[in-house]
Amino acid sequence: MKWLPRKDLLRVILPLALRARSQGKKACLARRFWHEDSRRFGTKILGRQLRQAWHGDLLAYYRLVIVRESQDARHFIELGLDESRLIIGGNIKFDIHIDEQVVAAGKALRQSCGERPVWIAASTHEGEEALILAAHQQIQKTYPKALLILVPRHPERFDQVATLIKRYDFKVERRSVKASIAPTTDVYLGDTLGELLLMYASADVAFLGGSLVPIGGHNFLEPAALKVALLSGPHVHNFSDISAHLRARHALKIVEDADSLAVAVKQLFNNDDLRVAMGQSAKEIVVENRGAVKKHVDSIIEFVD
Repeated sequence: MKWLPRKDLLRVILPLALRARSQGKKACLARRFWHEDSRRFGTKILGRQLRQAWHGDLLAYYRLVIVRESQDARHFIELGLDESRLIIGGNIKFDIHIDEQVVAAGKALRQSCGERPVWIAASTHEGEEALILAAHQQIQKTYPKALLILVPRHPERFDQVATLIKRYDFKVERRSVKASIAPTTDVYLGDTLGELLLMYASADVAFLGGSLVPIGGHNFLEPAALKVALLSGPHVHNFSDISAHLRARHALKIVEDADSLAVAVKQLFNNDDLRVAMGQSAKEIVVENRGAVKKHVDSIIEFVD
């Protein structure tokens, strides 16, 4: 059994199967399939290799493949895997539990900035912060005291983003310098590691980055577990199934640009019932889909035995 990062799938899946075959061992693969573009590549290149080698499908050497959802299962079947060796194990990301100390720390952070609306833009990438800051300018025309918590995805960009914020004439504070938020702060830069959850817990609305640029989005389930209303750009292919669940239950709204982001945030600031309902629906989805870790473990134990 080996856990495979997405980048290693094509490089490892075939050698692992061959090694298990030669050593008389069982091979188990537990993962989702990859993004649509990689799937087409995999079907064209990997599929040909598998069918040419050993005059058969080497995926058959995997005695068990645990996938996340039915769509992933279908992709593996297209590559020739016997359906009887597939188990849909669910998404282990749903098995998230937020420590109460984190929630308390988030509430304390929120209290430090006074009574005003707060939104967070989390895990942002280059090209997104300018759109988010432009949206915040529009938001402050309606809500002058609104606070934006901005958390870039990559630490090496913290200083760059801090400089960008100042270009928009916002009063900015950095988490690494000041743990509390002054009532007059416009943008609070989350430039520390390991504190994103408490920042989610301090916000009314969460925008997930990597989605206004074609990165593929980031994990919705952390803010969802905290009952935070969710916004995202259109590029969510890395979390397509989760975003579909959330959208179907009206727990996630998709925005296209700075203007629509500003409109969506203001709508949620203005409508407490809608904001609370979105957050509650998001939390319910997390709770309803828990149990994937146990299903994975039980399946692997049965497989090993």
